[in-house]
Amino acid sequence: MPVPEIVKQVKAAPLFQHVGEAIDDKTVKTAADWPACLASLQGNKWVNIGTSMMNRIFAVADATHDPDWMGRRWDSVIDSRKAQITRAIGPALQPVMRKNKLPKSFEYFVVGDILKAWLLTEYPDKPAADWSDLVMKWYLAGHVPCGYTGAVPAGKSTDPTRLPDPAKGKLVVF
Repeated sequence: MPVPEIVKQVKAAPLFQHVGEAIDDKTVKTAADWPACLASLQGNKWVNIGTSMMNRIFAVADATHDPDWMGRRWDSVIDSRKAQITRAIGPALQPVMRKNKLPKSFEYFVVGDILKAWLLTEYPDKPAADWSDLVMKWYLAGHVPCGYTGAVPAGKSTDPTRLPDPAKGKLVVF
């Protein structure tokens, strides 16, 4: 399977090289340090945004394939893409994780964000793509997007319409 442009861009980017540096951008809030970044990554708001994005992607994939495809192929599609992403970013990710004693969950968040960007090239959804573009912009700039200051619409995290308007808050970046 061909690797999409976003994965090539990530592999060539200065991943994590500008973490902790000052950010002169009024559209973001800067996380103070790794513990603050991790706390924000693992917070309900950020997890719910990622879950809603993935649910929207899943809905598009489900609508574009025959009824049996999701049960037969979805897991292998996800697993193969995650493996390719992990290989592509491993040389940048592993030293940062070791140096800063970051948990395995950090890797899951990073790989998950890149996976969503990849899947959106195959299963486009405008609201999820808007969020993904915003998130990927900061990875490609060497930072870690890790949260959001705005409100998340009411509902369950499995509700695919729960994505907030990114302009009504600030992305948290480290």
